Amino acid sequence: MPRFWLPLCLVPTIVWSGPAPKANSAFDLSQPFPIPGSLGRVVRDGANLRFQKDPKGSKRIFVGTNLTGMACFPKDLSQANQWAKSISLRGYNIVRLHHFDWVLRDQGWGYKDRLDEFVAALKRQSVYIVIDLFSDRADNREAFKRGVLTASQGIRADWKTFATQLLTRKTSVHDCAAWKEEPAILGICPLNEDDPRFLNVPTSQYKPAFKWMLQVVRVTGYKGLVWGLNSGVDQSLLDAAKEFDVEDFHVYWDHPQGNRYLTTSGVRQPWQLPSRMLPELPSFCTEWGSLPYNELRGETGLMFVGEMVKRSTSVVISYALATNETMMEASKAPIDQFAFHTDPVRLATDRIAVLLLRRKLTGLRTAWETSSGAYRLESNQAVIQVRGDAAARRADFLGTLDGESVDQSKHMLLIRFGDAQNTGFSSHVVSDKVVKEVDNRGGLPVRELSVMGPYRFKSNRRWDAWALDPYTGEKVRRVPCAQIQAGQWQVETSSLNTELVASS
Repeated sequence: MPRFWLPLCLVPTIVWSGPAPKANSAFDLSQPFPIPGSLGRVVRDGANLRFQKDPKGSKRIFVGTNLTGMACFPKDLSQANQWAKSISLRGYNIVRLHHFDWVLRDQGWGYKDRLDEFVAALKRQSVYIVIDLFSDRADNREAFKRGVLTASQGIRADWKTFATQLLTRKTSVHDCAAWKEEPAILGICPLNEDDPRFLNVPTSQYKPAFKWMLQVVRVTGYKGLVWGLNSGVDQSLLDAAKEFDVEDFHVYWDHPQGNRYLTTSGVRQPWQLPSRMLPELPSFCTEWGSLPYNELRGETGLMFVGEMVKRSTSVVISYALATNETMMEASKAPIDQFAFHTDPVRLATDRIAVLLLRRKLTGLRTAWETSSGAYRLESNQAVIQVRGDAAARRADFLGTLDGESVDQSKHMLLIRFGDAQNTGFSSHVVSDKVVKEVDNRGGLPVRELSVMGPYRFKSNRRWDAWALDPYTGEKVRRVPCAQIQAGQWQVETSSLNTELVASS
């Protein structure tokens, strides 16, 4: 197994490339998966998911990202295919189309054809979809959600009309059915983040409200998965949650609060990770994230992905690759507060999620010491290690790209966190040493603060190593990689991502 206690330092590297991964590069994580409908709908099988035509006891895993607003509406077929291909190249097999309801409100139902075009393109790439029936189309979102939960006649009529139209509207788009029948629509949450405790609604009103929404959905003919409380299930709502097909949660270690953010690691904050309340149901996480300004977001992502593997989570969806149409294009842009399309760190944590969740791991072992902030995951195919303090802090991932064990692999990816920030980014401490406020968000170019130093791993093969562009995965420069003794190699890293290729 790799050894980590070696000298290292952080050195900034200027990053100019656009965010799209290159086909056949180390970042091309696309892999075969059943096209929606080819094996029937996705169904619950105990605490797991499978397709209707899978043998009972099968298990399917979905890993993806959120796309919000205009990032759900390609302008034409060509752009729809381009966006869907980019999603597939990243290794995603699911997306959450989110916050699109305000677009339909403002642009009219004719705009749904563009949404349907995207659904059809995603289907052709074997990518599935989850949606909400309300998220962002009311001037006062909280008041609207309260109205649905408390049986406001006017608000419920509005919700029902929109939901019915969305699910039953016929389309002329080839390869896309009305959504009530569309097998790519894996699941629906009727009301985004509908926890009554945060809406000043008695918890007793939640169950009848969800049953009413569920009936509306089922009357349309939709037979896929449906659930509520997607921000997490509380003990007081367990009875209502028994109506759900899955258990869902959202988790952020430093949710955006204006210009303030936390410089904390999830490895030291286990309380942020929700406990399973309904272990008999499949587990979903349809939003997870950490702010780009937090230099410890990389190690938080390592821990989070490791825990999702340990928990056998069925669906893991990051927030958010893109929040508008420009972000879906291969263009240069500064790191954004919400979307991570140009954040090399968050892109890397999603890459790790795909490699660990969508590929079978054997010999899995984990250890988490929250007091010291140490986390370790070991399997035959990958290793995560987070440990140390201050300048000696390490957060490393080594995983095989060919699915073989580390000692037999011929192709591996090494990711060492580092940080990445916009040029000119600055902030100052506000309180408690970890609460900071942004002074200047900065701009282009993005600066990758790379880990430079030796990393050792065991192998009997001969290896070559390259530093990679953090967006495309293309080889940028060769880096030293040498055998230091029989069965042990050392690579001198100079970037966030390093590709290792066996030469014999």
